[in-house]
Amino acid sequence: MDTEAKFSSEVVRFLRRKLVASQWRGTLACDERVKILKDFTIGRTQGRWRLIAGFQQQDIVLYAPCQSIQMTEFSSRALRINKYDKTKQKPVIIPLLICELKIGVKTNTHALITYGSISAQLKSIFPHCAYHFVMDSNRERGMKPETVLRHSKGFDRVFLNWHEEKSKVWKAVENHFKYLEEYGLLPDKKNQSQPLRSAKVS
Repeated sequence: MDTEAKFSSEVVRFLRRKLVASQWRGTLACDERVKILKDFTIGRTQGRWRLIAGFQQQDIVLYAPCQSIQMTEFSSRALRINKYDKTKQKPVIIPLLICELKIGVKTNTHALITYGSISAQLKSIFPHCAYHFVMDSNRERGMKPETVLRHSKGFDRVFLNWHEEKSKVWKAVENHFKYLEEYGLLPDKKNQSQPLRSAKVS
Protein backbone atom coordinates (compact mmCIF):
# COMPACT_ATOMS: atom_id res chain seq x y z
CA MET A 1 0.00 0.00 0.00
CA ASP A 2 1.45 3.40 -0.98
CA THR A 3 -0.03 5.59 1.73
CA GLU A 4 -2.03 5.30 4.93
CA ALA A 5 -4.82 7.31 3.26
CA LYS A 6 -5.22 4.67 0.53
CA PHE A 7 -4.98 1.89 3.08
CA SER A 8 -7.62 3.58 5.25
CA SER A 9 -9.99 4.00 2.28
CA GLU A 10 -9.68 0.31 1.44
CA VAL A 11 -10.30 -0.82 5.02
CA VAL A 12 -13.28 1.46 5.60
CA ARG A 13 -14.90 0.39 2.31
CA PHE A 14 -14.49 -3.26 3.31
CA LEU A 15 -15.95 -2.73 6.79
CA ARG A 16 -18.87 -0.68 5.48
CA ARG A 17 -19.74 -3.42 2.98
CA LYS A 18 -19.66 -5.96 5.78
CA LEU A 19 -21.87 -3.79 8.00
CA VAL A 20 -24.44 -3.34 5.23
CA ALA A 21 -24.62 -7.11 4.80
CA SER A 22 -24.80 -7.75 8.54
CA GLN A 23 -27.56 -7.82 11.16
CA TRP A 24 -26.36 -4.35 12.29
CA ARG A 25 -27.21 -2.64 9.02
CA GLY A 26 -28.76 0.75 9.77
CA THR A 27 -27.69 0.82 13.42
CA LEU A 28 -23.88 0.91 13.26
CA ALA A 29 -21.60 3.20 11.25
CA CYS A 30 -17.95 3.16 10.19
CA ASP A 31 -15.98 6.37 9.53
CA GLU A 32 -12.41 7.49 8.97
CA ARG A 33 -10.47 10.09 10.94
CA VAL A 34 -12.88 10.49 13.85
CA LYS A 35 -11.99 12.54 16.93
CA ILE A 36 -12.58 10.54 20.09
CA LEU A 37 -12.59 11.70 23.70
CA LYS A 38 -9.18 10.62 25.02
CA ASP A 39 -8.76 12.04 28.50
CA PHE A 40 -9.86 14.46 31.20
CA THR A 41 -7.56 16.77 33.13
CA ILE A 42 -8.34 19.13 36.01
CA GLY A 43 -6.57 22.45 35.45
CA ARG A 44 -6.87 26.17 36.13
CA THR A 45 -7.76 28.08 32.96
CA GLN A 46 -9.13 31.59 32.50
CA GLY A 47 -9.13 32.15 36.25
CA ARG A 48 -11.09 29.06 37.29
CA TRP A 49 -10.56 25.36 37.90
CA ARG A 50 -12.00 23.31 35.07
CA LEU A 51 -12.32 19.81 33.73
CA ILE A 52 -10.39 19.89 30.44
CA ALA A 53 -11.46 17.34 27.83
CA GLY A 54 -8.86 16.09 25.35
CA PHE A 55 -9.75 14.54 22.00
CA GLN A 56 -7.61 12.56 19.57
CA GLN A 57 -8.25 11.55 15.98
CA GLN A 58 -8.46 7.81 15.31
CA ASP A 59 -8.01 6.15 11.91
CA ILE A 60 -11.25 4.13 11.77
CA VAL A 61 -14.07 4.11 14.30
CA LEU A 62 -17.15 1.91 14.37
CA TYR A 63 -20.00 3.29 16.46
CA ALA A 64 -23.76 3.63 16.86
CA PRO A 65 -24.77 7.15 15.71
CA CYS A 66 -27.89 7.14 17.88
CA GLN A 67 -25.74 6.62 20.98
CA SER A 68 -23.71 9.81 20.50
CA ILE A 69 -23.84 12.45 23.24
CA GLN A 70 -24.97 15.85 21.98
CA MET A 71 -22.52 18.62 22.87
CA THR A 72 -25.24 20.59 24.66
CA GLU A 73 -25.61 17.64 27.05
CA PHE A 74 -21.89 16.98 27.33
CA SER A 75 -20.63 20.49 28.08
CA SER A 76 -21.05 22.65 31.18
CA ARG A 77 -19.52 25.76 32.77
CA ALA A 78 -16.95 23.50 34.46
CA LEU A 79 -15.87 21.81 31.23
CA ARG A 80 -13.41 23.20 28.70
CA ILE A 81 -13.16 21.64 25.24
CA ASN A 82 -10.29 22.63 22.96
CA LYS A 83 -9.79 21.91 19.25
CA TYR A 84 -12.85 19.72 18.80
CA ASP A 85 -15.77 21.72 17.47
CA LYS A 86 -16.00 25.49 17.77
CA THR A 87 -19.66 25.43 16.71
CA LYS A 88 -20.47 23.05 19.60
CA GLN A 89 -22.71 21.11 17.21
CA LYS A 90 -20.61 17.98 16.71
CA PRO A 91 -21.70 15.20 19.10
CA VAL A 92 -19.31 13.17 21.24
CA ILE A 93 -18.99 9.76 19.59
CA ILE A 94 -19.03 6.66 21.78
CA PRO A 95 -16.61 4.31 20.00
CA LEU A 96 -17.44 0.61 19.96
CA LEU A 97 -14.36 -0.47 18.02
CA ILE A 98 -11.27 1.36 16.75
CA CYS A 99 -8.80 0.24 14.08
CA GLU A 100 -5.38 1.88 14.15
CA LEU A 101 -3.86 1.45 10.69
CA LYS A 102 -0.17 1.43 9.80
CA ILE A 103 1.88 0.89 6.65
CA GLY A 104 4.32 -1.94 7.32
CA VAL A 105 7.36 -0.30 5.81
CA LYS A 106 6.90 2.73 8.11
CA THR A 107 6.06 0.79 11.27
CA ASN A 108 8.40 0.06 14.17
CA THR A 109 8.14 -1.09 17.76
CA HIS A 110 7.78 2.54 18.88
CA ALA A 111 4.44 2.71 17.02
CA LEU A 112 3.21 -0.40 18.85
CA ILE A 113 4.23 1.07 22.21
CA THR A 114 2.73 4.50 21.46
CA TYR A 115 -0.63 3.28 20.19
CA GLY A 116 -0.82 0.59 22.85
CA SER A 117 -0.62 3.41 25.41
CA ILE A 118 -3.33 5.38 23.56
CA SER A 119 -5.50 2.25 23.52
CA ALA A 120 -5.18 1.93 27.30
CA GLN A 121 -6.13 5.61 27.77
CA LEU A 122 -9.20 5.29 25.57
CA LYS A 123 -10.29 2.11 27.32
CA SER A 124 -10.14 3.90 30.67
CA ILE A 125 -13.00 6.06 29.35
CA PHE A 126 -14.69 3.57 27.00
CA PRO A 127 -14.25 0.14 28.62
CA HIS A 128 -16.51 -1.56 26.05
CA CYS A 129 -14.46 -0.34 23.07
CA ALA A 130 -12.16 -2.83 21.34
CA TYR A 131 -8.90 -1.51 19.83
CA HIS A 132 -7.28 -3.33 16.91
CA PHE A 133 -3.87 -2.60 15.39
CA VAL A 134 -3.85 -3.40 11.65
CA MET A 135 -0.83 -3.32 9.29
CA ASP A 136 -1.11 -3.60 5.52
CA SER A 137 1.83 -6.01 5.43
CA ASN A 138 4.67 -7.23 7.63
CA ARG A 139 6.78 -8.28 4.65
CA GLU A 140 9.03 -5.20 4.54
CA ARG A 141 9.37 -4.79 8.30
CA GLY A 142 9.47 -8.48 9.21
CA MET A 143 8.50 -8.04 12.86
CA LYS A 144 8.97 -11.25 14.79
CA PRO A 145 6.02 -12.77 16.70
CA GLU A 146 7.81 -12.34 20.03
CA THR A 147 8.42 -8.65 19.28
CA VAL A 148 4.75 -8.08 18.52
CA LEU A 149 3.76 -10.04 21.64
CA ARG A 150 6.02 -7.95 23.89
CA HIS A 151 4.92 -4.55 22.59
CA SER A 152 1.22 -5.02 21.80
CA LYS A 153 -0.28 -5.79 25.21
CA GLY A 154 -2.48 -2.69 24.99
CA PHE A 155 -4.42 -3.94 21.95
CA ASP A 156 -7.31 -6.36 21.80
CA ARG A 157 -6.03 -7.80 18.53
CA VAL A 158 -3.06 -7.25 16.20
CA PHE A 159 -3.24 -8.08 12.48
CA LEU A 160 0.05 -7.87 10.56
CA ASN A 161 -1.18 -8.55 7.03
CA TRP A 162 -4.45 -6.93 5.98
CA HIS A 163 -4.75 -8.70 2.62
CA GLU A 164 -4.31 -12.13 4.16
CA GLU A 165 -6.25 -11.45 7.35
CA LYS A 166 -9.13 -9.14 6.39
CA SER A 167 -11.65 -11.94 6.94
CA LYS A 168 -10.15 -12.47 10.42
CA VAL A 169 -10.41 -8.73 11.08
CA TRP A 170 -14.12 -8.80 10.27
CA LYS A 171 -14.62 -11.93 12.37
CA ALA A 172 -13.04 -10.15 15.34
CA VAL A 173 -15.27 -7.11 14.73
CA GLU A 174 -18.34 -9.33 14.44
CA ASN A 175 -17.52 -11.24 17.62
CA HIS A 176 -17.06 -8.00 19.54
CA PHE A 177 -20.44 -6.69 18.36
CA LYS A 178 -22.10 -9.96 19.33
CA TYR A 179 -20.57 -9.62 22.79
CA LEU A 180 -21.87 -6.04 23.12
CA GLU A 181 -25.28 -7.14 21.87
CA GLU A 182 -25.42 -9.94 24.43
CA TYR A 183 -24.96 -7.39 27.23
CA GLY A 184 -27.42 -4.87 25.82
CA LEU A 185 -24.79 -2.34 24.77
CA LEU A 186 -25.88 -2.00 21.12
CA PRO A 187 -28.94 0.01 20.06
CA ASP A 188 -32.15 -1.86 19.44
CA LYS A 189 -33.16 -1.38 15.81
CA LYS A 190 -36.80 -0.95 16.80
CA ASN A 191 -36.25 1.45 19.69
CA GLN A 192 -33.51 3.89 18.76
CA SER A 193 -33.49 7.07 20.79
CA GLN A 194 -32.94 9.40 17.83
CA PRO A 195 -32.68 9.25 14.03
CA LEU A 196 -29.47 7.92 12.56
CA ARG A 197 -27.06 10.33 10.92
CA SER A 198 -25.26 9.27 7.77
CA ALA A 199 -22.90 12.27 7.64
CA LYS A 200 -19.21 11.52 7.92
CA VAL A 201 -17.59 12.59 11.17
CA SER A 202 -14.10 14.00 10.85
